[in-house]
Amino acid sequence: MLRVITAEAAYTTEELADILGLPIATIRKYNFHFAKIGVQFTKKHGRLDYTNDDVTIFHELKRI
Repeated sequence: MLRVITAEAAYTTEELADILGLPIATIRKYNFHFAKIGVQFTKKHGRLDYTNDDVTIFHELKRI
């Protein structure tokens, strides 16, 4: 049986800032506060990668 696996999108901090229309410094500040409450994002090759679910979380945070 053939199984299709879809790759999850991975966005850099800069790409996330562009998607949200926020400065990169604001994304980093949000990351700092997330880390304080135990939320961690995927890190690959020494940089943070954000998934589509992460983008949704940031959209909600921006909205409220």
